[in-house]
Amino acid sequence: AIIKSRISAGALPILQGSDVQRYAIKTPTRFYSPAEESTMGGMQKRRTFSSKFPAGKLLVRRVFPGLAAAYDPDPNLTLNTIYVLMARPEYAKAPHFSYLHWFLLGVINSGIASFWFRNAFVFQENLFPYVRLSQLRRLPCPPPDHPYASQLAELAHTLSLAHQKSSASGYEALQQTEQHLEILLADMLGLSEPERKMIQLSLSQIGSK
Repeated sequence: AIIKSRISAGALPILQGSDVQRYAIKTPTRFYSPAEESTMGGMQKRRTFSSKFPAGKLLVRRVFPGLAAAYDPDPNLTLNTIYVLMARPEYAKAPHFSYLHWFLLGVINSGIASFWFRNAFVFQENLFPYVRLSQLRRLPCPPPDHPYASQLAELAHTLSLAHQKSSASGYEALQQTEQHLEILLADMLGLSEPERKMIQLSLSQIGSK
């Protein structure tokens, strides 16, 4: 059963789309309580959830406006308003496997990705349309074995830690890190100076990424 407090023993956090922000995850306000289910059914569901939602995964908010992704180090459960991205086991031996989730986190949360997404797809069905997996696969993304990929991943990791702290004193440093990531990603994608200025102008008019 889904409850709004964690008073039940063994209650598991449930994340919904609005909990996923750029580089950060809000404190869960919903929980799944196996104790509220029948003994056998509850234990079975808990084992199923634990295998489906392991620790160490990338979460992407499905509802637009704004692309937003965050790294979840915990085995939180998720509702269907969140995409769960995990590296395929067969890539475990790849040199870039260790930083792949941070690399993708930086790409998805970038202003470049936001600009491309807003301009590549025209949403007409409703005010807050769903982001589709087919659209995420078409994001402008350098190969993860790019010479600068690990550097971009490190910047994204730094941003993730900074957003979790969210202190006013670190805002300027956070902005500088984001700018550094944007420049690095633009370099990796080979964007021209006019293209970079067009993206910056568009994002400034929107007011946010």
